[in-house]
Amino acid sequence: MKNMKKKAAAVLSVLMLAGSLFGGCGMDTKYTIDKNLTSKISTTLYSTKEEMKELLEIDSDEVFEEYVLQSGMEKEEKDGTTYYVQKTDQTLTKEEFEQQLGRIDENCLVIYTSSYAYDINDADIGSDINMSEMENLMKQISFMNLQMELPFTVAKSNVSFEGNTLTADALNSAGMEDPDIVYAVADENLLKGTNLTISGASEGKYYKKKQTVKIDTADGVIRSMSLKINGKASPFSDDKHPYNVTVCSEDGRYTVFAELFGGTKQTLKFTIDKTKPTSNIKNGKTYKSSKKITFSDKTSGIKSAKLDGKTVKSGKVIKKKGTHKLVLTDKAGNKTTIKFKIK
Repeated sequence: MKNMKKKAAAVLSVLMLAGSLFGGCGMDTKYTIDKNLTSKISTTLYSTKEEMKELLEIDSDEVFEEYVLQSGMEKEEKDGTTYYVQKTDQTLTKEEFEQQLGRIDENCLVIYTSSYAYDINDADIGSDINMSEMENLMKQISFMNLQMELPFTVAKSNVSFEGNTLTADALNSAGMEDPDIVYAVADENLLKGTNLTISGASEGKYYKKKQTVKIDTADGVIRSMSLKINGKASPFSDDKHPYNVTVCSEDGRYTVFAELFGGTKQTLKFTIDKTKPTSNIKNGKTYKSSKKITFSDKTSGIKSAKLDGKTVKSGKVIKKKGTHKLVLTDKAGNKTTIKFKIK
């Protein structure tokens, strides 16, 4: 059951982008991607009368029928059941597609659900749906179909295909080999590429400003991408950048991982620390007697600590009367300067 949910989530995240899935009996979504790599998306949501009344908080059949008449909602028979149908259409440019879903070009389509479902066992499945909500949706939905017409003839995919058309049943996940992605390529050699780079930061380096990291390949297809901050999984990208670009801005120790279908793997580790070192000594304060000074830096650690120009260790007791200057520098280059007096 868990594996089925994981596979269903891959297509569910695609379908959710086409319209607001409020829960109901089913949904059909069709993507038509033209030679200019513009995606036209048509979505049909199917709900029974009982579900619609619950959603709209309507008790009366008469009031409900009046709502249906005024809204222009259509009725449709499907597999012996009467549904109330809502249809929506939208268009995504290549840039919007790659911000929200993944890669699209003249030879390749990849939808990276792992960018959104970064830890599908206990984290978010979509941008705003968790596993518990997923389970509730799965109980309510009878069918969830996806069709994608691509601007190239498909040579290999992990969902059913014929010619340039992909079809997937999110509930049954027919033909899906990998639960974290939906892919199709015009040339199977793309799945054998070995060139893989992670740029935007250097291994083991410390930074005091945000870093924009990019994962790229010259001859292959990215199978998976992941990002961890202090060992905790985090979404790789966001809705402002392409699928393979992420902006690392919060303080922490970063691990970026990428893998190609051809088996090549890369890992990049670095640290971002925008916070200055701290001390128990306050700038501008006068202490009446000897004072024990302590200092630390939570994220990158102390690189240099000097008291009146000389190296000092945390825990040093200062007895000498007069004005002193403590300069702390962390490994990212953040500096704290504290001037104080001992009476």
